[in-house]
Amino acid sequence: MRVVVLRNSFAGRGRGRAKADRLLTALRAGGHDAVVLDVQRADGSSVNGELDDALRGAAALIIAGGDGTLHHSAPAAMHAGVPVYHFPLGTENLFARQFRMTAVPGGVLGALDRREPVTIDTATCGDRAFLLMCSVGFDSCIVERVAAARRGGVSRLDYVAHSIAEIVRPRFVPLTIHADGREIVRHAPGIALVANSSQYAARLDPARDASMRDGLLDLVFIPVASRLELARQLVRVARGQHLHDARVARIRCREATIAAACAVPYQLDGEHAGTLHADAPLRIRIAPATLRVLAE
Repeated sequence: MRVVVLRNSFAGRGRGRAKADRLLTALRAGGHDAVVLDVQRADGSSVNGELDDALRGAAALIIAGGDGTLHHSAPAAMHAGVPVYHFPLGTENLFARQFRMTAVPGGVLGALDRREPVTIDTATCGDRAFLLMCSVGFDSCIVERVAAARRGGVSRLDYVAHSIAEIVRPRFVPLTIHADGREIVRHAPGIALVANSSQYAARLDPARDASMRDGLLDLVFIPVASRLELARQLVRVARGQHLHDARVARIRCREATIAAACAVPYQLDGEHAGTLHADAPLRIRIAPATLRVLAE
């Protein structure tokens, strides 16, 4: 069958190219017609138009990269109705973890042979699609720092360094949050997470019960107003203790809005997505059953 492989050679701090090449060899040895596209083009132009053309009539889109590569390419797969497989080469690979996908060519070949895609929900923040989560707060500030300093692939050490920088100069911005039209948080500093998936960086997983097939988003707000409280809350989240904390807001909804008292960055699927301004709240909505996935 004809499959499209979208390759991010910089994923895994440049080690992704060799793994992707092994995948291509296995696909072709297995009798598949693999069309290869690179995220990084020689002329610096976007691959989006070429990807749209390549997906016409394709049986699958194999994304050899990290969650960021998946985030940017998933809309094309949704538009074409082509199922995706995440061949994980990034730092966290949350989507692949969700579906137990590994960077082993045999797993891809098995999924292609079975041809049993599942249909999952996605979500939108404004007019931008995302798969895993949207967040505002401490984590989105770290993602902004990483994006500003990025010159290629990143590692967990990069995130650690920028996490320390954010702790030294934290931004605790008061947020107001509504879920399905009902006010959940009023002018309180903290971390807001709107999750479509239970997976999260460093296995903290604040929304542990989130499902990508229930037609709902899981909203979690963790109050944080000081460095000491931030440290305590991170430990509590790591242990799952926040699930029983009355101060933590947790609710399932179809739509959420997040407003900030002043400018603060927000992130989608681990990618810096822009700045939330006081006069322009974020509107996040579930998009049920919009992406097909070749799960292992």
